[in-house]
Amino acid sequence: LLYGEVTPSGKLVGSIAISLDDHPASPCWGAEAQSLYQEDIYVGYRYFETFCPQRLQFPFGFGLSYTSFTLQSARAETFGDLIKATVTVTNRGERFAGKEVVQIYLQAPQGALGKPAKVLVAFAKTRLLQPGEGETLTLSIPLERFASLDDSGATGHPHCYVMEPGLYRLLLGNSVRDLQPMPVDGEAGYAQKTLRILSCHQQVLAPTVPFVRIKPAAGGGDGRYQIEWEDVPRREINLRTRIEERLPESIPLTGNQGLTLNDVAEGRTTMNAFVAQLSVEELACLVRGEGMCSHKVTPGVASAFGGVADSLLEKGIPLASTADGPSGI
Repeated sequence: LLYGEVTPSGKLVGSIAISLDDHPASPCWGAEAQSLYQEDIYVGYRYFETFCPQRLQFPFGFGLSYTSFTLQSARAETFGDLIKATVTVTNRGERFAGKEVVQIYLQAPQGALGKPAKVLVAFAKTRLLQPGEGETLTLSIPLERFASLDDSGATGHPHCYVMEPGLYRLLLGNSVRDLQPMPVDGEAGYAQKTLRILSCHQQVLAPTVPFVRIKPAAGGGDGRYQIEWEDVPRREINLRTRIEERLPESIPLTGNQGLTLNDVAEGRTTMNAFVAQLSVEELACLVRGEGMCSHKVTPGVASAFGGVADSLLEKGIPLASTADGPSGI
């Protein structure tokens, strides 16, 4: 990289804010009693692009390169419930070869359900392009990526993924801040004329305590929204009862039969037969893991799980770690 023998082509997978306090979760983090997820779906770029884009140092999807690229001949066409987008990427530099990441974002219409100002719905990376060389990429976008979950019944269809009526616009570029409109079937966007239900589900892990969450309200005409607050939908079902009603049939324990997890992977036995040979203690160990700062995995990670016992390792169950946040770097 330093000598220019390789051109960087990575992109940020997070938003670099000016201050930690700019993140919407910051006021709620570390509370003694409980942490309330008042930010709801507005995490990372979904929050900053919707409410305060000026509070960023580096935006989502941003990346450096020793060369530059143009995105041309972009178009999107609808094929049933699939949108196919094509774009030609050309290395317009004169010295360095490089790769570019094409990113497509959705601007969904605001309605009864709050929506982020922009949502990444597709991306693709070119091959290594020499100066002056181009490549045409095709990106597929299922319409289900346009949907929003109605967890409150605001549209009249609780716990369903829906598309509210309005114009769904696509934006094409190489970061969340460097975008241009992408027509769909020659129009400004994908027009949804009526409320459409894509799938329906059941409430599971809704909060049990009352609190409020953020939602976009009408802004000042500059593309940003103001924050308003709404009550979170609370749990309406008894989760314990539902779990007990849907417990799978028990697998009779067989004791150690010499089977390994690799035997399952290669089709020599079934997962049920493999699990049946685990003792109650081994099953509990799999569920529990080993907790914080296990010496068996990378120091500082949140948890170790999998083959934390010698008997589990002998059966081919690998060690793994829960590396949340920067502890995985």
